[in-house]
Amino acid sequence: MNNISQISIFDYREIENLGDLERLKIFFENIDDKKLCKKLESAGKNGRNDYPVRTMLNLIYAMKIFGHRSVESFRRELSRNSQLRIACGLNEGKYKYCRERKHLVPPARVFTGFLNKLKNCKQEIEEIFEELVKFMYDKLDGFGEDCAIDGKFLDTYAKPYEKEKCKDNRADHEASHSCKTYQMKDRTTKKEWHYGYRAHIICDAKYGLPIKSKVTPANNSEQIELDNILEEMYNNEEKYKLEKMKNRI
Repeated sequence: MNNISQISIFDYREIENLGDLERLKIFFENIDDKKLCKKLESAGKNGRNDYPVRTMLNLIYAMKIFGHRSVESFRRELSRNSQLRIACGLNEGKYKYCRERKHLVPPARVFTGFLNKLKNCKQEIEEIFEELVKFMYDKLDGFGEDCAIDGKFLDTYAKPYEKEKCKDNRADHEASHSCKTYQMKDRTTKKEWHYGYRAHIICDAKYGLPIKSKVTPANNSEQIELDNILEEMYNNEEKYKLEKMKNRI
């Protein structure tokens, strides 16, 4: 793999000429997730270390960046793509205690367990995102001046949660039903039902990069949630401006 560490993360013309693995490497080099990694390692320090935290984090990043909608789809990609395995840190052969690795690609249960651990790291994940947004404000001219707002349904394919019937994790305990009504050209209405969640997103209109986002059950009001996000953004922006002023003094 070529040495690409000197390429700017915002030099799109250069990045577009790179392959997927090179772009993934740039992402690994530019994300500061040491605090998140440390918390995850501390939580699992007394367990087995067949697949280290750093490797699993890299795998989750790669799964999302490459657009895999399911763990099984990503596992199939890992099985046939040795370069991707190596880039994420899945070294073939032996692991801790010098035992032979039983599974070249982590089983689905390993991904499930790791994703469940990530649910307890919401604060650390939000801090990573906020630091990246601050970086955008510092490095991109006019970032945040023109914004776009939208909401999007995120459908879940899990079974609806029924307290009397579902007593395990096979059902989605937090999703909800929602209906969106469309006004047609012939003045009739069309209803579209969703079960799952809704993403409320504010992004920079010039660069197409996210500034703030929130995921709620699908039946939460889009207008109310966006108003809350705007208020949070205003408070954070004022705080950020004060920090910049203090740094200049």
